[in-house]
This record gives sequence, C-alpha cells and structure tokens, in this order.
Amino acid sequence: MTHPAASGRRPGVIGFVVHEFLEMLPVVAYFAVGFLAIITTTNLILAQYSVSAGSFAVAITAALVVGKAVLVANATPFLRRYDTMPLAGTILYKTVMYCLFASIAHFLEVVIEDMVHGKPLSSVVTEFSWHRFLAIQIWLFVLFVGYVTFQEISALMGEGELRRLMFRRRPAGGMQGRIERGQALMRLNRLTETHGVEALSDPASPVQAELREIIAVLAARRGA
Repeated sequence: MTHPAASGRRPGVIGFVVHEFLEMLPVVAYFAVGFLAIITTTNLILAQYSVSAGSFAVAITAALVVGKAVLVANATPFLRRYDTMPLAGTILYKTVMYCLFASIAHFLEVVIEDMVHGKPLSSVVTEFSWHRFLAIQIWLFVLFVGYVTFQEISALMGEGELRRLMFRRRPAGGMQGRIERGQALMRLNRLTETHGVEALSDPASPVQAELREIIAVLAARRGA
C-alpha cells in the first residue's frame, strides 16, 4: 500500500520536472539548430583536410548544457536587475549573464567528465583546449544575442503576439497595414508614457485629440 505522503509528493515532482523540461525545450531547440549549423559549416570548411569538428550528438549535448545553464540563470534574482534599462542594455546584460552561466556549465562538464575517466585535476586544467573554449564562447555570445532579443521583444509585445505576427497568414495589403498599426501602437505607447490620466481623459486636451486619432487609425486597420 502506497503511503499518502509519498503519493501526494509524486505529482508535484513530476509536474516540476515537466515544467522545467518545457521551459528548457525552446532554448535547447534554438541552440541545437545553431550549434548544428556551426558544426556543419565547420565540417564543410575542414572537409579538404579530412578533419571532422563534431556531430549531431555533440550539438544536442551542447544545447542541453546551455538549456540547463539558462534555467539556473533564470532562477537567480539578479538576472532581471536591469530590466528598466533601455532595451539594448537589458539585452546586452542578459546575454553576458547567460554566456557566463553557460561557460561555467561547459567548463565544469568537461572537467568532471575527464576526472571520471581517471585524469587528475591538474592534468585536466593543463590539457584544456582554451582556444576551442574561446571559439565556443564567441558563438555562444552571438546565439544568445539573437535568443535574448527575440525573448525580450516577445515579452514586450505580450504572450503569443510575436508568434502570431510572424506565422499568421497576411491579408491583402497586410504589410502596409501592419506598418501603420505598429506605428500607431508606438505612438500610443509614447503618449501614455509622457502624459497622465488627467490629460488623456480631458476632452479639451490636445493629448486626447491625438489619442482619438491613434484609436481611429487602429480601428480603421481593424475594420479593414
């Protein structure tokens, strides 16, 4: 007979594992594709020398390491310390932090794997390929810039909005309509940032006149 406490604990553990896996999955998929592209192009360059730089399994393993590092970084309190900075600053800060966590995870993975195979720590550090490690960090930085930029813009636009914008079928004349709607939304954002509720709700205020103009543009695009 199963103990009630044990049976009550299991769904929580399973739910936590599933949640962490789903949170890590987009990161792993993104970096697996990125690492696979790097390995494939490197192999094509080195083909004339009959040298292989890696394989699909290497790309997946590296992506899993990065995914775990991202989960750990997301759990730290200081990752969102500079969310109030201009977007470029936030992207740069988070990119550096993610790279730092991923680099530490990668270094520890290599060291632990070599020590498990019987190498002493001094030998592992001495024989460590720092040139290869640096090359990986450069590519990590480039890939993280793209990942964090997409993540931040998606968060600013709202859950699912960027995905809908990118993958939804465009109506006739949709490109121009999206540009006008996007510009109107940016104007609306600036208007609400620089003016308070009083100015926005005052019928005699020129601010509300601009607000009505923006809403008219958005409504017209919606009707079209």
